[in-house]
Amino acid sequence: MKNKLAVLLFIVLVSFPIVLARSGSVKLLAVTEGGNNTYGGSVVDMRLEIKEGTGRVFIDSFPLTKLDTQITTRTARQIACDYVGDGCDSYDFFYTINSSAVIVGGPSAGAATTALTVAVLQNLKINDSVAITGTINSGNIVGTIGGLSEKIKAASDAGVKTVLVPFGETVKENNKTISLVDYGRGLNLSIVEVSTLEDVMERLTGVKRKAPERNFSISPVYISTMRNVAEALCNRSAAIMINMLHENFQNGNVLDNESLGLEQDSSNLTEKAKDAMKKGAYYSAASYCYGSGLKNTQMLLIEQNLSAAKMNRTMLNISRQVEDYRKSVDKWKIGTITDLEAYMIVNERLSEAEDNIADFYSAMKKNGTEELVLDLASAISRLNSAKSWSEFYGRGGVPIKIDAEALKNSCEQKLSEAEERYQYVNFYFPGILSDINGDISKAMLNFKSQNYAMCLFLATKAKADVDSVASSMGVESAGVDLLIDQRLNVSKNVIAEQNAKGMFPILGYSYYEYAIDLMQGNETGSKATALIYTGYSLEMSKLDIYFREYKSGFKINTGSLRYAFIFLAGFVFGVFVYDWVVKLRRKNEIPRRRNKK
Repeated sequence: MKNKLAVLLFIVLVSFPIVLARSGSVKLLAVTEGGNNTYGGSVVDMRLEIKEGTGRVFIDSFPLTKLDTQITTRTARQIACDYVGDGCDSYDFFYTINSSAVIVGGPSAGAATTALTVAVLQNLKINDSVAITGTINSGNIVGTIGGLSEKIKAASDAGVKTVLVPFGETVKENNKTISLVDYGRGLNLSIVEVSTLEDVMERLTGVKRKAPERNFSISPVYISTMRNVAEALCNRSAAIMINMLHENFQNGNVLDNESLGLEQDSSNLTEKAKDAMKKGAYYSAASYCYGSGLKNTQMLLIEQNLSAAKMNRTMLNISRQVEDYRKSVDKWKIGTITDLEAYMIVNERLSEAEDNIADFYSAMKKNGTEELVLDLASAISRLNSAKSWSEFYGRGGVPIKIDAEALKNSCEQKLSEAEERYQYVNFYFPGILSDINGDISKAMLNFKSQNYAMCLFLATKAKADVDSVASSMGVESAGVDLLIDQRLNVSKNVIAEQNAKGMFPILGYSYYEYAIDLMQGNETGSKATALIYTGYSLEMSKLDIYFREYKSGFKINTGSLRYAFIFLAGFVFGVFVYDWVVKLRRKNEIPRRRNKK
């Protein structure tokens, strides 16, 4: 009886899931802290072990990093899981970083962490003769980092054969700017530029991912709605100009010099809007018509020669309208990504109108008439723009669970990413991002006031601004063109992917279109602005990564199914072993009984 119980216990034990942890490692390049505030490079081993769990992330680093790496690690894991098409809610991730010195952590390990996570999830072997450094960004783009020369030198000293670096980077040597490929050649090191996670995975594992073919098409709903927005803004601008000219003609007035300058600027913007409308670039047309409408409103106020008191009464009316409209917008129920984007852009316009109102009353105290005109015109224009953009609300899309908790979590994560990127770039180039720090502060204020949607919006743009500044530093003019083209191509693919899922990114596509229009214009500063808008496009096109698609009805938990299957297989195996053992014992006992007789 005891033997039978022992065998049955054995069956029960082997019937439970026997889960073998998957693991892997990668070499990443980091900056290490030396004595007297000196810094060098180092090759660091990062290891990952994945076990069955609930989606938690654990990080163990020795020695401790100078900058926090938790944000980068969590972001990298999220991007990796999205890349392989697995939410990873059924796994726990254990990352271990071992270094011989205190390293400067932060986002520079992003590309390595993401690649390692993908490799372990897909059971791919990483080539241990290859090291990598670079950030990971929306759209799976590998971004720029600092301390490249120190890192590459460390890789050479450690016997690494190949180093993967972000595309377009250069270093200074003997007061000359040289490519990283040439710099590595001087150290007998192969430097390979990578642009995307796909490039990294191919170089690290030798496995090339076949990207799914998707047709790039623009949502008909977006086209019709954006055309309406553009036409509304253009018609308003034209109506202001017609009214003003009619009044001047009736009263026999002639435009003064200031108005003539504004009229010329407005005319130029109107022509650009007409060209954009012909090309079907409706967001660009809307932007140009907003600009011309602002100029025309300024002209109208100047020509009316309003006193400060009259402008004050007008602003009080605008202020009430802004307040009332915000109340109505705050009642919107957000059920899709399109709703969320509409809410974000409308709220941004209203917030800017409120800033204009505050500036107006500040100028009132200084008796600055010129400032009063600009602030009043801007507040009026921003309010009208907000009303135009509200047309996107309720335009359908895939239902998404976007409640207050989900918005809060997404806001916290994006705000952390933006702050981390800011601190990292500021570490290498102090003071260069002072304006962006103000945007991060605004996002934080919205977080504290529980306006999580606006926090997400502002933090997303701030992160894109930091990435754009960092990616263009040390890159020659021709390199900037290639960088913009690369980002535009990635944006195009991401937009096509989102469209295939039924979640056309209205902001992502709008910024993509505007970046193309800026590049075609070849005006001063247009490339820098285009680079920024490609960043906006990438970041705004993947907002769904923070939210879950809502599906009604019964949902099968794949993790539970896996456990059930392993349990069943173990049970069947246990029964088979038990049956085999029993038969073997009986077979062996028969001769013994005969011998006893």
